[in-house]
Amino acid sequence: MLLHSSRRKIETGLDVHVDGVTVDQVRVFKYLGVLINDTLTWSDHVDMIYRKVSCRLNLLRRLSWFLPRSLLLTYLKSYILPHFDYCDVVWSGCTQDESRCLESLLNFGCKIVLHRRRDSSSTAALQELGLTTLTLRRKLHMAQCMFRSLSSQAPPYLSRLFSYVSCHHNTRSSFTSQLNLPLVRSSFGQKAFSFAGASLWCSLPTAIRATPNLSLNNYTELCKRFYSNA
Repeated sequence: MLLHSSRRKIETGLDVHVDGVTVDQVRVFKYLGVLINDTLTWSDHVDMIYRKVSCRLNLLRRLSWFLPRSLLLTYLKSYILPHFDYCDVVWSGCTQDESRCLESLLNFGCKIVLHRRRDSSSTAALQELGLTTLTLRRKLHMAQCMFRSLSSQAPPYLSRLFSYVSCHHNTRSSFTSQLNLPLVRSSFGQKAFSFAGASLWCSLPTAIRATPNLSLNNYTELCKRFYSNA
């Protein structure tokens, strides 16, 4: 991957060699199932998710004619939700339009399970099936990743991205588990996990961040309640 300033023009045809081997220049590259394009946006990856989920929704719609709701919901959770969840912490910086596009697919799937019209309430359908929006799912997944990173349950290269704010006064009230936010110069930099994760962590109530000996399951439930009431 070649990174350069947006003000500097480069030739479209690059001749790059590594150890005598020519490196092919491509517009999009799939790495561990995630599509990375030459502009560092997630449009290609979101399009891939949209196509895959659309195909499975067509099958779900055909199955809805003779399968009960319980099996349709199982299909939705087993064969559709994983496409939305896979590496969503990585591509959570997608645009609002891309996010709404994916939300519409989940909403449509819920209405298929419930045999409801497409113009019916999406919020009611999600609540009846016990599901949340994809935006909230991505927040919870990032919150879980932050918990693992700060509790030494994640690879060291993730834990090293974060540092706590130093307290100059040794008082009980001075410990709030706040993290230092890295300095970024643009909104693009705010999408990085080092910034987005630290910002999300600092937005959680102190009662969640500073609770000692908190398990991941209990932490997730507290985060769910916080985001649901927000």
